[in-house]
Amino acid sequence: MSASAPANAAPTWRLFHSRSAVLVLALALLLGAVLRLLFNNQPFPTSDHAETAAIATFFYPRSLDALIPSGRSVWQIFTAVHGILPPFIGMAVTTLAGLLGIPITEFVWNLPFVLIHLSSLPLAALLISRLGSGRGGMIAAFFLAVLPIHIALSRASGVTHTPLNTLCQMITIVLLVRYVAQPTPRRARHAGLALSINLLTDQLFPLLFVLVFGTIFLALHRDEEPPTRAALWRRLWRTRTLATDTNLLLGPLLVVSLHMVTLALHGAGLLEAGGIATRLFAGSDRQPGVFLAAFWGNATYVVGSIVFIALLVLAAVRLPDLFRLRPEAIPLFWGLLYLLPFLVFTRPQVFELFLLGIAPLLLNAAGVLGQWWDGRTWRRPVAMVATGVLFVLLSARALSLVFAVDGLPFVERGSRSGRSILKRD
Repeated sequence: MSASAPANAAPTWRLFHSRSAVLVLALALLLGAVLRLLFNNQPFPTSDHAETAAIATFFYPRSLDALIPSGRSVWQIFTAVHGILPPFIGMAVTTLAGLLGIPITEFVWNLPFVLIHLSSLPLAALLISRLGSGRGGMIAAFFLAVLPIHIALSRASGVTHTPLNTLCQMITIVLLVRYVAQPTPRRARHAGLALSINLLTDQLFPLLFVLVFGTIFLALHRDEEPPTRAALWRRLWRTRTLATDTNLLLGPLLVVSLHMVTLALHGAGLLEAGGIATRLFAGSDRQPGVFLAAFWGNATYVVGSIVFIALLVLAAVRLPDLFRLRPEAIPLFWGLLYLLPFLVFTRPQVFELFLLGIAPLLLNAAGVLGQWWDGRTWRRPVAMVATGVLFVLLSARALSLVFAVDGLPFVERGSRSGRSILKRD
C-alpha cells in the first residue's frame, strides 16, 4: 500500500506479496535467529546460576502448593513481575518437552521464547507495510532483527515480559488497524482477544487503553476529509463508537477487572498475592521528577547514542504526520506513549523496560526511511545511506551488549551481557 492511500481503503493484508519480499523476510528471520540462539545453551555469563535454578524450581514444583497464589509462592514471584503469560508458556512448553523425553537444558528453556519473539519481525513488516511502504516493512524487519535489547531479552527464558509485551502490542495494533478499515464484529473480537492477551503481560496496562484509543483515532484518517473542527469531532465520535464496541472491550474489561479485584483483596488483607497490578501501584521504588540523565543513560545503553539520536531525528520528521493525525504516525504515538512516562518517573538501570518505547521508534524510523527510499528526490540516497548506517550500528551494539564484543568503533562498551541485565530487578 502506498503512503498516500487512505488507511481505511480496502485493505490488502498479504505480507508475502512477492518472492523478493519472502527472501528478505527469510534473511531477516535467519539473522534474528542466529543472534538469539548462538551460544544460548551456555550458563549465564555472570556465572550466577540463581536465575536458572529459580526457573527450574518454577517449572518443576515439588508440590501443588508452589502454584497456589501467595506472597511466598513461585507463581506469585513470577507473575507479579512479568505477568501471567510468560511463566505459563514456559511451564507448558518445558512440561511437554519433558513428556517427550527431551532433556531440559537452558537452550530448551529459551527456545520457545526465541521463536515467539522472532514472530515480531514479520509482524513489524506487516504493520509498517500497511501504514507506509513495503520497503519500509522490510527495513523494519531487519532493524528489529538486530535491535540489541530485543536480542538480549529474547534469550532470557521468559523471565522478562517486555519482548512478549512488545509482540502483543504489535498484534493488537495490527488487528485494530484492520478493524478500523472494516469494522465487523468478527474483526472487533479478534482485536479484543489480542488486547486481552496483552493485558495478561503488561505491567503498564492502563497505557494500553490509551494506545487503543489513539490507534483507532489515527487509523480513521481520510485524505479527502478537510481538517476542520467539525471533522475532528466526527472522528472523535467515531473513535468512541469503535473503541467501546462490546465485541472489542468485553474480554479486556474482564481481564482488568480480575487485576483490580485481586489488588483490592490483597489490599484488604484477604489475599496474600496481589497480582500484576501490585507491581504497578505498589511495587516500584521510582520517584516522580524529570530525570534526563537517567532517561538518556537507559535509552542509549540499549541502542547506542548515535542510533538513539537518529531515532529522535526521524521521530521529529514524522511529527507533522502526527499533528495531521495520519495513520503513518501510529508507531511514533506508540513509542512516545511508552517512553514519556520514563522521562518523568524513572530511575537508572531499567533498560529492559525501554524496549517498550524504543521498538516502536525503530519501526517509525523504518517507515520514514522506506517512504524516502520509494521517492525520487534527494531523500532516496539519504535513506539508503541512513538505513545501512543504522543497521551496522545496531548490529555492532548488539555484539557489544549481548556478546560482550568490545573495541568496536562508535559503540559503547558492553561489559555486561544482555542476559545479565535481568539481574537488577
